[in-house]
Amino acid sequence: ANVADVVVIVATSSLEAIIEGGDRTIGMNDTLVLNASASYDPDQDLFNPASFYWQCTTLINGVDVDCPLVTFDPTGGPIQIIPPGRLPLGPHTFSVNFAKGLRESSGHVLITVTPESQLHVLATVDGYAFNPNDIIRFRARVVEDGDESPPVTFEWTNPDGLFDLSPSMLLVPDRFRADLVVKPGTLFTGVGTKHSFRVVARNTESGMTGQATLSIPMNAPPTGGTLQVLDDAENVVSSTLLS
Repeated sequence: ANVADVVVIVATSSLEAIIEGGDRTIGMNDTLVLNASASYDPDQDLFNPASFYWQCTTLINGVDVDCPLVTFDPTGGPIQIIPPGRLPLGPHTFSVNFAKGLRESSGHVLITVTPESQLHVLATVDGYAFNPNDIIRFRARVVEDGDESPPVTFEWTNPDGLFDLSPSMLLVPDRFRADLVVKPGTLFTGVGTKHSFRVVARNTESGMTGQATLSIPMNAPPTGGTLQVLDDAENVVSSTLLS
């Protein structure tokens, strides 16, 4: 009788580097808090400690250079605080390299500095991999000081204009939060497809605004192939077409 052996090699999963809040705007006199604590290891490796390497780049004379006035905590922790006055007006890219052992992953956010102070808006999304038939929940919140602050209104949009958010449902649990729940079938997928979601918050008394943007990658359908099982003499025992 022929005997066939199949060797299955289980590879390590990729890390997920996540900077809380998404792309957002801040005022030039505002403090910027960067938080990568939500970075995720699907394997839950307890033997290799996590490390975080931060970087800030900005565009000067058409060339990306390190932000001259920005310094990071040398301990390389997941939370970094940038004091006011360290960033000039305009866009700046903050990156974190999240590493455990030989595995690493990078995350990025675009921080745009404006002359006026902004509401501190943070946007997050539940989950890491997204399919068109999933219910996808986005969460937005404004960081306010105390309960006496005026309530805030929120507006979610799709800046790419690729689809209408009207089939989705907007939830506002309290004065400083607004969740967007995207119903199954709203989004489409494909190789390299990403969808962007922007939330704009407005203080109902002062008119001060702030915004944050998230881009989520969509899973693509698997590509076809053939799975073959060979015996010790390299003869094909079975062949399965994958679609």
